[in-house]
Amino acid sequence: MLRLRFLPGLIVGLLVGLPLGAIVAVLAFPPSRGESAATAVEIQQLSRRLEQAEQDKQALNRQLDDFRKMAERMTASFTDLTQRFNSLEKEMRAAEQAPPPPSTPTVAPAAASPPPSSPSVPEPAPTSAATP
Repeated sequence: MLRLRFLPGLIVGLLVGLPLGAIVAVLAFPPSRGESAATAVEIQQLSRRLEQAEQDKQALNRQLDDFRKMAERMTASFTDLTQRFNSLEKEMRAAEQAPPPPSTPTVAPAAASPPPSSPSVPEPAPTSAATP
């Protein structure tokens, strides 16, 4: 008959070793309940940051749209100004090429009188020498 020499040692080893190993594992690596609470707090913080980032993105998109509209209006205004300046330039060139109008005799300006000595005293009207 086969002698089972090692069987009682194996049974004692398993009966003592398994519970002892479980106790050592629990003590060496405690369950991380505190970490799960910290993780939940971190998740909430990250969620708030994500929501804030999305709101910032929407605000920036609105600003970008406003800027695009303003740029389009400015482009249209500059195009209009360019057309106006081109038409004024054509008119000036046409005026330069047109013959000058006939000259009319001009009257020589009267001799300038000296400035008044006092602003409150009116200056007498000039009299003509040919008065009889």
